[in-house]
Amino acid sequence: MEFCVECNNLLHPKCSQDNDGQFVLNLECMTCDFVGPASSMKVFTRKVVRRAEDTASQITDEVISDPTLPRSFQTKCASCGGEEAVFFQSHIKTGDTMTLFFVCCNEECKNRWTM
Repeated sequence: MEFCVECNNLLHPKCSQDNDGQFVLNLECMTCDFVGPASSMKVFTRKVVRRAEDTASQITDEVISDPTLPRSFQTKCASCGGEEAVFFQSHIKTGDTMTLFFVCCNEECKNRWTM
C-alpha cells in the first residue's frame, strides 16, 4: 500500500498509456488528484494455502458411488477395517506436490484419509 505524499490518503492504481502507446501503471489519489508512477507493475498478491485436512473435509460422501474413480481393494480403513476404498489425487500446496485421498466404501463408515 502506498499513500499520497500531499494528503496521506491511500493511492489507487490506474492503468494508462504513455505517448509511445505503452501501458504504464500510475497511482492516483482520489482526494487531491495527485498522480505518481507506481514502483512496480504488481498491484495485488494473494497466496492461497490449503492443508490436506481442509481438502479432505470437503470431499462429499457421494464419491464412493462414482464409477469413474479408481478403487483399491488392498488398503484397510483404520476406522472400520473395510478393504474397499475409492481414491484420487489432488494438489494441496503450490508446486508439484500431490496427495492421495481415500474414502472408505463401507456405507456406514465413509472414513476419509490421505497418503
